[in-house]
Amino acid sequence: MKDEIQDTKNFLQEISDQLYLYISQVTPAGLDWVVHIIVKLGLLCAVFLIVDFIFKFIINFIFRFFRNDDKFPVIRSIYQSKITNSVAHFSALLVVGAIHPSIFPATALPKTTTFINRAVNLGLVLILAGMLYRSLTAFRNYFTIKQDFYKIMALNAISETVKILGIFIFSVVGICVIFGIKGTTIVGSLGAITAVLVLVFRDTILGFVTGIHVATSKNLKVGDWVSIPKYSIEGNITDISLLTTKITNFDKTVSTIPTYDLLTTEIKNLQVMSESNTRRIKKSIYFNINSFKFLTEEDISRLKEINLISDYLDEKTQEIRKEKESLRHNDKTINGRQLTNIGVFRYYAQKYIENDPDIDKNGAKMVRQLEITPQGLPLEVYCFANDSKWEHFEQIQADIFDHLLVASKEFDLQVMQVSVKV
Repeated sequence: MKDEIQDTKNFLQEISDQLYLYISQVTPAGLDWVVHIIVKLGLLCAVFLIVDFIFKFIINFIFRFFRNDDKFPVIRSIYQSKITNSVAHFSALLVVGAIHPSIFPATALPKTTTFINRAVNLGLVLILAGMLYRSLTAFRNYFTIKQDFYKIMALNAISETVKILGIFIFSVVGICVIFGIKGTTIVGSLGAITAVLVLVFRDTILGFVTGIHVATSKNLKVGDWVSIPKYSIEGNITDISLLTTKITNFDKTVSTIPTYDLLTTEIKNLQVMSESNTRRIKKSIYFNINSFKFLTEEDISRLKEINLISDYLDEKTQEIRKEKESLRHNDKTINGRQLTNIGVFRYYAQKYIENDPDIDKNGAKMVRQLEITPQGLPLEVYCFANDSKWEHFEQIQADIFDHLLVASKEFDLQVMQVSVKV
């Protein structure tokens, strides 16, 4: 066996020597080393492609037995991210690096041998960098299959940071391989510019911290409906990367904000409304204070015809009548409690939203007075619509206020021409 190996090496040595002599004879003086490099690289590339094809065929043949995506989600993620191709490339290049000294001994033009050795080593570094990138993609694909959005955000933050660090590390290693210098020499020289590097990678560091915080706190995820008052943005999050976050607005435009703003800026997550299929109504009607008055007997008799408040008016008029009997000057309207048109209307509005089938029965339902403003007295309706779809919500809200605005005329109330929506 040893004799056969030695015979093979002698045969390759003889071919290499003859090739060296032939190239030296046919090329101009001083350019023979260039032609040698081209010929050697060409032959080694051919060997690489053949060996790489064989390794790919073997690996793909093995992976055929694990095609069930439900049983082997990890294998599926690895295969989709093409890590197997990187493994085949790396193995093939190792084979080329191992057989290169046997095909082209270093005795002839040793500089070309050094060049090719460095080229092979640089190729291994680049393939390892690609393998790292594809491995991170495989992890992300795996959690995408499981639809674990919070882990995807954390993995995105980590993977983007690892990619940037990987680019830096592999760049240093690549430079060391090309020029044949030690990595400590380059790393040592970077100490003087550490502050500059921190400034350059400021957004990267903040994005990494934000991604981990968002993933662990589970406050936001891709697909959530959010509102950012600082930028007047409202829409759905479509992507959270290390540096930027993309939000698709409801007008079909796309807004991009720095990812670290998710940690430092007020963000309203409205997704809970979509998931519960409810949405808050919080809107006010401004009434002219000069239109407020005590209700007379005639007014009360007329308003008793309104079903929602007829029992309320009967109860309150009886209470007020009993209290009046004990008063000294009970002929004065201002003495004692009295029904007012704004108070009765507030009760009517409360009963109206309580009986509205489009209002969520389990949510808060309230009609309240706010602080008096120069525009009048705001009467706020606070409740929750039982449909969170934007177009349906607006229809429900409009129906309520259409009715209340017109119904206020029955109570002799004057609506101001100012309306504020919060």
